[in-house]
Amino acid sequence: MVGRMFTMRMTPEPGILDLMCCIPVEERFDGPERVEFAETSALCIYYRGPYEGTGDAVRALAAYVREHGVQTTGPFRSIYLEGPPNRGENSGDYITQVAVPVKDLRRAQR
Repeated sequence: MVGRMFTMRMTPEPGILDLMCCIPVEERFDGPERVEFAETSALCIYYRGPYEGTGDAVRALAAYVREHGVQTTGPFRSIYLEGPPNRGENSGDYITQVAVPVKDLRRAQR
């Protein structure tokens, strides 16, 4: 696989868990469910611990975005870097990257 599995939060409402699950596929896969995402700038943080705590990381990043007036361009994503396949049941060692696409400030300043 070229990429990592991730989920996208389909609603900005923190109390609602509406996710799109995204699983990398080989280039030759051409099913109707295939979606390609363009490369984008993102603001992200890393969370270490069980998946149940990922919501706290999303809320922390959302608070930062609000407090600093960051312009987002898409939904929050949770990219699973370390988990059950290589960490087993030791959920304290799971690592999730929480990211939100943002307007590329470098391009806007040119």
